[in-house]
Amino acid sequence: MNKKNKRVRHLGRKVNNLVMLLMLVSMTLMVILCIYMFNHQTMRMLENRCVNGTNMLSYMLQHYDVDDADAINQILDDLKEEMRCEFTIFEGNTRAYTTVEQDGKRIIGTPLADDIAEIVLEQGKSYIGELNLFDTDYLCSYVPTKDEAGNINGLVFAGVSMEAASEEIDLTIKLSCAAGVTLVLISAFLMSLFIRSAVSKPLSKITTLAQTISNGDLGLERGENLTVDFHSNDEIGVLAEAFENTILRLRNYIGEISSILEEISKGNLTSTINQDYVGDFTSIKKSLEDILTKLNGTMSQIAESSSYVSNGSSQMSIGAQALSQGAVQQSSAVEELDGSMQNISHHVGETAENAQEASHKVELLRDQISESNQKMQEMIQAMQEISDSSNEISKIIKTIEDIALQTNILALNSAVEASRAGEAGKGFAVVAKEVRELAGKSSEASKSTTELIQRSITAVEYGSKIANQTASQLVSVVTNANEIAETTNQIANAAKIQANSVSQIQERIGQISNVVQTNSATAEESAATSEQLSEQANLLKSLIDVFHLSK
Repeated sequence: MNKKNKRVRHLGRKVNNLVMLLMLVSMTLMVILCIYMFNHQTMRMLENRCVNGTNMLSYMLQHYDVDDADAINQILDDLKEEMRCEFTIFEGNTRAYTTVEQDGKRIIGTPLADDIAEIVLEQGKSYIGELNLFDTDYLCSYVPTKDEAGNINGLVFAGVSMEAASEEIDLTIKLSCAAGVTLVLISAFLMSLFIRSAVSKPLSKITTLAQTISNGDLGLERGENLTVDFHSNDEIGVLAEAFENTILRLRNYIGEISSILEEISKGNLTSTINQDYVGDFTSIKKSLEDILTKLNGTMSQIAESSSYVSNGSSQMSIGAQALSQGAVQQSSAVEELDGSMQNISHHVGETAENAQEASHKVELLRDQISESNQKMQEMIQAMQEISDSSNEISKIIKTIEDIALQTNILALNSAVEASRAGEAGKGFAVVAKEVRELAGKSSEASKSTTELIQRSITAVEYGSKIANQTASQLVSVVTNANEIAETTNQIANAAKIQANSVSQIQERIGQISNVVQTNSATAEESAATSEQLSEQANLLKSLIDVFHLSK
C-alpha cells in the first residue's frame, strides 16, 4: 500500500479508547464489588432493623400499659410505617396482634411454627433469619417476652419482606450502575477533551510538520517559518521544541549551503561558512570547506598553468621551427649513413660466409682427429691384451721350469736309488739320466722362452707407453681442435650476428630516415598547433579571471 494513502490512526484516539476500556473494566469491577458489599451490608442493615424493631416493640410493651386492641394495632402500624417492617405480638404461641395481612385482613389467631416456638418459647433465645410466612419470604427477628415474674409468656416478631428488600437492592444496583455509567461517560468525555488538547492536537501538528519535512519542504521557498505552536513541560512539549529547533537548524544549514553553492555558480570562491554545524552535520561543514579549498587550489593551479602554457607555447613554436630545420639536415645525414652501412653490410656478409666455410672445414678436421684417437685407443687396448697374454705365458713357463726342476730332482733321486740297486738298477739309472737330460733341456728352453717373452713384454710396455703418449697428444689435439672449432663457430656466429645487426641497423636507419621526415612535417604542424595553443591558453586565462579566489 502506498504510504500516502495509508490510513493513519491517531495516537490520542488510541489512548482515549484504551483509557475508556480501562475505566469501563475498573468501573465494572467496582460496581460488582459495591453491589456485593451493598447487598451484604443491606442484609446486615435489614437484620439490624428487624432486631431494633423487636427490641423497640418489647420495650414499648414493657413500659406502656396498653390494653386496647385498637391502640396496640395503631402502635404496630406506626412502627411499620416508621421502620418499614412487619410486626406481630404473640400471646403464648398464638398471633394476637399483627400488621401482616392476607386478603385485606390481619392474620391473627394463627399458631407459631413449632421450630420457632421451641427456640424462642422453650429455650428463651432470640431468632434471626429467613422464614417463609404465608407464602412470603421474610427476613425476621423473634424475641421472647416475659411477665412480671420473669416467665416467658409470648414473643414479638419484626420482619422485612425479601421481595421488598430485593426491590430496594435492585433499585440500589440500578442506581449504582446508572451512576457508574454516568461517571464513565463523564470521565471519558473529560479524558477525551484532555487527550485531544494535550496529546492529539500537538501530535497531529507534529505529524503534519514531520510529513511536510519528509517531502523536503522547510518553507525556504515560501519564506514561511514552520512551527508547532505548542508549549508544555511534558514529553510532547519537549518533542515539539526539538522539532522546531531541528527545522530551524536545517533551514539555516540548507540556506547557507544553497547560498554558498549559488556563489560558487557565479564564480565566487571566497565564501565562508558561518553556521555552527553540530553532530553528524559537521561532516557537511568539512565537505563544504574541502570543496572551497580544493576549488580555490585547483583554479589557482589552472590559472598558473595557463600562464605557463601560454609562455611555453610561444617557446614551443620557436623550437618547432628550429626542429624542422634540424630534421631536414638529419634527413640528408641519414641518407649518407644509409649508403655507408650498405657497404659495411656487404663486407660483413662476405666475412660471415668465409667464417662459416672455415667452421665447416674445422668440423671435418675435428671429426677425423676424433676417429684417429678412437683407433689409437683400440690399439692401446690390443697391446694391453698382448701384455696380459705375455704375463700369462710367463706364468706358464715358470710352471714348466718348476716341473723341470722337480723332474731333475726326481731323476737325481732315481740315479741314487739305481746306484744303490747295483746291477738291477742300471736300466733304471739310464732312464733317470735321460730324464735328467730332458729336464735340463726343458729348463734351458724355458729360460730362453722366458727371456724372449720378457723382451716382448718390455717392447710391449714401451710400445704401450709410446701409444699412451700418442693418445694423450691426440686427446690434446682433439681438445684444441674442438676449441678451434668452437672459436671458429663463435666467429662465424658472431659474423652472422654482425651481419644481421648491420641489416637491422640499416633497417633502423631507414626507419629513422622516415621518422626524421615525419618529424620534419610534425614540427611544422607543432608550430601551427603551438600558436593555436597560445590562443587557447589566453582564452583559458580569461575564463579563470572570472573566478574570485581566496588569497
